[in-house]
Amino acid sequence: MIFKNYTLGLIIRIILLLLNIFLTGITASMIGEKDLFFLPLTLFLILIVQTIEFIRHATRTKRELSEFIENFRNADFSIKFSENIRGHPYKNLYEFFREISEYITVIKRDKEAQFNYLQTVISHIMIGIISLKSEQEIVMINDPALKILGIKKTAIWQEITDQIPEFTGQIEAMRGSYSKLIEINPHNDPIKLSVKVSNLIILGEEFRIITFQDIRTEIEQKEIEAWQKLISILRHEIMNSVTPISSMTETVLMLVEDHLGSSKKAADLSDDDVSDIRESVRTIHERSEGLYDFVEKYRETTRIPEPDIEIIDLRNLIKHTLKLMDTEFEKNGIQVKTEFKNPSPVIKADRHLIEQVLINLIQNSIQALNQTENKKIKINVDSNPSAQIINVMDNGCGIDKQDLDEIFIPFYSTRENGSGIGLSLSKQIMLKHGGNITVSSKPGVETCFSLVFPMIIQSQSGDDQQSYPE
Repeated sequence: MIFKNYTLGLIIRIILLLLNIFLTGITASMIGEKDLFFLPLTLFLILIVQTIEFIRHATRTKRELSEFIENFRNADFSIKFSENIRGHPYKNLYEFFREISEYITVIKRDKEAQFNYLQTVISHIMIGIISLKSEQEIVMINDPALKILGIKKTAIWQEITDQIPEFTGQIEAMRGSYSKLIEINPHNDPIKLSVKVSNLIILGEEFRIITFQDIRTEIEQKEIEAWQKLISILRHEIMNSVTPISSMTETVLMLVEDHLGSSKKAADLSDDDVSDIRESVRTIHERSEGLYDFVEKYRETTRIPEPDIEIIDLRNLIKHTLKLMDTEFEKNGIQVKTEFKNPSPVIKADRHLIEQVLINLIQNSIQALNQTENKKIKINVDSNPSAQIINVMDNGCGIDKQDLDEIFIPFYSTRENGSGIGLSLSKQIMLKHGGNITVSSKPGVETCFSLVFPMIIQSQSGDDQQSYPE
């Protein structure tokens, strides 16, 4: 329609222009006549006006389109196109321009509203967020990030580097998507941060999203809870030993003192008194030995040797460990099955320490199977891109849900005669290897302890590197 209106207007102007030229030519031959002297001049002036208007009409669309594109380039959509002023031939063109302007204005307004909403939401999140563009330009930094780092708002990454180089240095060393715990000391105030870095490309530009959180309070709270649990267990164990010692000491004093508190003579002691004193002293000795043994076990949990790291084939390690336990399996009638989902599973670890962890877990499974008829232990080795995993499973009595969070605490045991040392030591050994130990249990169905080891990655130079899971 726009094109038709424009073409029609152009044809009409050409016809009028040609008609004027024709009439001007005819009247020019009559220029000698007195009455017609001004007619050729008038037609010539009209011809000039028609020519100017023709040129203006021919370039009008181009001018309007250029003006619209220029405003579009400058993100200026305030221009208004009036149909009444511009005239009917351009009505549809201006309507089209107006619709485009209004549509883009709505999109721009919605985008700004969404951005403001996002900014408000981010400011309410108690996690520091920094968005970097091209490594140096800060696109966004929220208030919690400024508060945690103790800096003023800035749009340049280098300014943060000038103030807290240890923070930006560790962030820049975290290439790719990565998460880790870091410790920094801004303004002589040491803080521990849980940091996650993600890289992404949007419309061909590289962005880096950095999120971090001060976890000092959480760590301190966990430490307090751990100490409270440990102290509670220590108090329980010590009281179990001290109470009979105190009771037996009181009994001995009653036997060797008279009612005035003076010592009795040996002749005043009967054979029964001597026998009671002897039994009391024996009890005191046994409880003292038990308390001493308890203290020694506590010392063991605090002096695990540093791992002597080597590359270990898990097939050989598990095979050797099971051979050590063959007699126990036969004596207790336990079926043992192994499964290796990875054809060549290897880890970097201390062979003797990990063997001890496996023995502890297998011993726990054997004891858990005491009341089970069809006794089974299964050991499988699985892997994912970041870890090698050894699962030790049994179909024994299992672990109650309320005990799952407590069993790795030193001296906590679900068994009547358990020391509560084995799982605590196993946990510490795994942590020294950069790994972890987890447990899941459905009592009477299946209990699974999982040893999680960092995956070994071959570098381009052929050297082994340790990869730690996030």
